[in-house]
Amino acid sequence: MEEVDNIIIHSLRQIGCDVEDNITNLSGFQTELVIDATVRCLNIIRPGLGLSTVLPENMTARFRLGAALAQACLDLGYKGDIGYQTFLYSSEVDLRRVFMFLIEKLPKECDKSLNEPTSRIALLEKSIASTVAKDLSSSWLPPYCHKQGPHCRGRTTTAYNSIELDLPIAGKDEDFQNYYIHYQRPINEQASNQRLLPSVISHNARLIYGKPTDILEKLDWLNEQKEEFGEAVHENQEILSRFTLNERLQFAKDNITEEKSPFTESPVKTPVGVSLTKEEKQELAVENAKMECETLRNTTEELQTEIRKLNVKLAQLTTTRQAEEKELAVRQEQRRIKARTYDLLPDGEENIKKLEAAIEAGANKLIHLANQWERHRGPLIEKYRDERAKYSSKASASQKKVDELKILRDREQELLEELRNKDQQYAQLMADVQKLPKEINRSAYTQRILEIINNVRKQRDEIDKVLADTRKIQKEINTLTGRLERSFTVVDELIFRDARSNEASRKAYKLLATLHSDCSELVDLVEETGATIREIRDLEEQIDSESTKNVGANLERITADLKQMKQETAILTAQLQNKNS
Repeated sequence: MEEVDNIIIHSLRQIGCDVEDNITNLSGFQTELVIDATVRCLNIIRPGLGLSTVLPENMTARFRLGAALAQACLDLGYKGDIGYQTFLYSSEVDLRRVFMFLIEKLPKECDKSLNEPTSRIALLEKSIASTVAKDLSSSWLPPYCHKQGPHCRGRTTTAYNSIELDLPIAGKDEDFQNYYIHYQRPINEQASNQRLLPSVISHNARLIYGKPTDILEKLDWLNEQKEEFGEAVHENQEILSRFTLNERLQFAKDNITEEKSPFTESPVKTPVGVSLTKEEKQELAVENAKMECETLRNTTEELQTEIRKLNVKLAQLTTTRQAEEKELAVRQEQRRIKARTYDLLPDGEENIKKLEAAIEAGANKLIHLANQWERHRGPLIEKYRDERAKYSSKASASQKKVDELKILRDREQELLEELRNKDQQYAQLMADVQKLPKEINRSAYTQRILEIINNVRKQRDEIDKVLADTRKIQKEINTLTGRLERSFTVVDELIFRDARSNEASRKAYKLLATLHSDCSELVDLVEETGATIREIRDLEEQIDSESTKNVGANLERITADLKQMKQETAILTAQLQNKNS
């Protein structure tokens, strides 16, 4: 088992376990090293378990960690007997089985994953390098050639979505400054990663090309917007249909004199006899501008509501008009039929006879045409069936070839993908071989493995020979037993037949029965002896296996752990009593 232990230790060192150089077999593994190696293997096989590689000091936590490791191994498919004692009070045989199972479950690319960078800068550089490599390896296509939207060298473009950012404004009072310092969130928290850059660009664009910042300039800007809005509403009013204008005039006739035009500029109201400073005038102007904006907004909402109502009413009237036009067309057709009927009423009998003659002529013509069609229909149907059969056979052959071609293409894609994977695996293995230290004699390991395989093969051949000899001997024993039983039966019948009249035959029959029973007892004793020898061998093997488990050392460790648990229990009990008191 020394070669197996060397392979296990070498594999554990490759995944990052700190196995000292003086440890050459699993018997030198301490509990801390067992826990560390097992957790590292499980984290590589199934990431995200969240188990600690450090052995806890508390005994309850130790037992809980050992039970968690045993359950994780069972979830992976371990079939042997395993529990917390396997890791806390481990034996060499159990450890060898567990580590062989875990090493077989390790992915082949575990060495590559261990060498990957973990810092943020290294991950960022790796992401940039992979993106650049992907862009360089992909061919450029125009946006309309992509199925999933416009791309730029393999990257899908995202929509330009921006939000209003809450940023400091110069010239504010002390309250605003306090808000800016203590409560205002940074811009990277106000917008997500996809909206941050568009929001900053939009905010800067509004600062450069947007509304003026001065109060008077704002008033001028509001007046300009008001005039433009009035012109737009006037143009919309001219576009409305005559029906819509009549409805609006009808609804607004009573209130047109009372409403004030929302587009007349209201001057700044100043109290009589009161002199105002420039700031107060500006504030009054701003208040009036806000009132005008509110009035414009209310008027706009009322107009939009009225437009929506009129559009709904127009749609209803359009639907009603279409229904009435359809009904009018039906009635006109009925009127035309009735008019033609009324024209035929004066000469009713003669018209009826003409109609009957026309009907009979039409029927005769239909019969003649049907006869002609039947004469032409038969050959055409036969020709159609022949052509359809030919086409069906050709189509089936073509479809079969298409299916075969599709299967071949799928197989080609699979082989190409497998070839790429093999090439990548070969390149990775070559790189790993180049990274390995040169002083390792791989031929020696290979030779040892081949020797182990040859020894196992020889042992298997010897076992097969022993099994064959055992089967042969068992077959001979069965044959001899059957022959003996048949011979005893024949002899028993012959002697029993003569024993009725001959005294010597009676004595011979008794001796034969005694001999048969004694031989049966000897055979039973031989079988029991063989069974006993087998039991002795099994017990010796169990004694050897138990002797390798270091029962004495494990018993000492269990006793020490038990004392520690009692101490921890006493401490917790004292703390609980102090807390209750």
